Amino acid sequence: MLYKTMPLALITGLLIILTMLALPQNANARATGDYNYYCSDCHGSNKLGVDTFRLHNAINSNRGGMGFLYYLTAAQIDDIAMQGGNPTTCPTPNTWNSSGSACVAAPIVVCSLPTIRNPVNNKCVKATTIISGTLGSKDSGLAATDVYAVKCPSSSQSLSVAVLDMAAVQAPLISIQATKNSAASKLSTDTINGDKLYSPLKKLAKGAGNYKVTVNKSAYTGTGVINNGIQIYNAVLSCQNASGVNINSPKPVITQNQ
Repeated sequence: MLYKTMPLALITGLLIILTMLALPQNANARATGDYNYYCSDCHGSNKLGVDTFRLHNAINSNRGGMGFLYYLTAAQIDDIAMQGGNPTTCPTPNTWNSSGSACVAAPIVVCSLPTIRNPVNNKCVKATTIISGTLGSKDSGLAATDVYAVKCPSSSQSLSVAVLDMAAVQAPLISIQATKNSAASKLSTDTINGDKLYSPLKKLAKGAGNYKVTVNKSAYTGTGVINNGIQIYNAVLSCQNASGVNINSPKPVITQNQ
C-alpha cells in the first residue's frame, strides 16, 4: 500500500495541504496570497485592479511573459484581477467601475470660471491669474480699452483669457482678446451683463513669452444714464503648459488704462 512506502513526514505534509485546501477562504485573502505568490515579483506589492478579461487574455497570449501562469484556474485569475473585489487605486484621473471590475476613464468634470479644469487630475482649480479693472468714465458712453502685458513662463504653451462684466443692466458689452505678434485669439464677449458668468474661455497657443491682452468696452449712443459711465470687470488670464495645466506667471502689467 502507498502509506507503507511513503515516509511519515511526507504523508503528514500532504494531509495538512489537503486540509488547508478544503477549508473555505476569504476571497480577499485568497486573491492577495495568489497575487503575492504569482505576480508580485514582476508587478510589485502595490498592485492595481484590472478587469478579468484583460488578465485572462494576457495569460493566454503570453503578454509580457505571463503565459507561464496557464495552469491557474479561472477562479484564481478572477480573484487576482479583482483583488477580491477591492482594487487599491486607479491611475489618475481614471476611476474604478465596480460593475465592470475595471479602471475606466472618469467623466470629464465641467468647471465654471474662474476655475479651470486640470486635465491631469480631472479637477477644477482656480485660475492662476485673475485681475479686476474699470473701463470708461463717468457719464460717458464712449468706447474704451484697457491693455495688459502678460509674460508666460518658459514652460508655457498657451494663454487663455475670459472676462466678466460686473455691472448689471448696462447696455455696453465687454470683450477680451489675447495677441502675440501677428497672432490673435478669438474675441470673447460677455453678452449678458451682471449674470456672474464669464465669457467663453479663448486660447492662443503661441508658446512662452510676451502676450498682449486687450479688454474692450463697446460704445453706447442711446439715452439713459444707466447705460453710460464706468464699467467694472474681472478677467481670467491663464498661462498653461502643453497638458493644459495652469502655470503661475508674473502679475500682468497694465499698459493702457481707459
